[in-house]
Amino acid sequence: MNRGESSAGSGRFRIINTPQNLALMFRAANNEKIGNVLRYFAAQLGYLPSMKAIKLLFFLDQAAIQERGVPITWLEYKAWRFGPVPPSIWLEFRHGVVCSDSTFGNCSLERFVHIQRFENEESGNIEVTLTPNGEFDDSEFSMSEIRLMQRVIEHYGSMSGYQLSQLSHQADSPWAKAVQMHQLEARFAMGDSTPDVLIDLVAEIAGDSRFDAYLAAKEALETQTHIRHFAHKYGQSDSPN
Repeated sequence: MNRGESSAGSGRFRIINTPQNLALMFRAANNEKIGNVLRYFAAQLGYLPSMKAIKLLFFLDQAAIQERGVPITWLEYKAWRFGPVPPSIWLEFRHGVVCSDSTFGNCSLERFVHIQRFENEESGNIEVTLTPNGEFDDSEFSMSEIRLMQRVIEHYGSMSGYQLSQLSHQADSPWAKAVQMHQLEARFAMGDSTPDVLIDLVAEIAGDSRFDAYLAAKEALETQTHIRHFAHKYGQSDSPN
């Protein structure tokens, strides 16, 4: 086990006690919304492989930023060999590893989707599929966000995870720009399929009103997240032993 990690629970999954940082707090604070997006996609498609789910999340956030400057999930996507990937989501899908935040608790998605892992008898690879767990809760979504989710299903729902991966690799895509800027093709060729390189989804809107909307929304989310974090911490410090 790596430094800073500890195991918890019944052994069904491990919780990574990562350092407190804004990216983790954003991930944990938005877990309900992320989970409901996945629940919605799984319910609409019925059969949802994890690779396809991850790419749908990316195209949803990319479309939201291009349309109004504000992502829906606030996930961070890394430029991995097979396209954009939010590592915390991939780790839970593939290995059952769940991130944890001291304020918001663990970020398990099992309340929203059933995650089935099985070995493909022909290839020997581990495959992961999602099915909805419970009903989609639209209480945290605006009508424009729900319509955007519907459009993502309409545009990409019939494509496979591999096809979506190839689509994300198109020239001038955010993934392709990150790969070129950081010379990742050489690293991919050497076997490094999961480099720690962030994809910049807001570069294309820099300088216009959508970027102003992004900055305002991010500042508001940071403020809300920090208030909840410090309120939780202060409450704990005053609680009786």
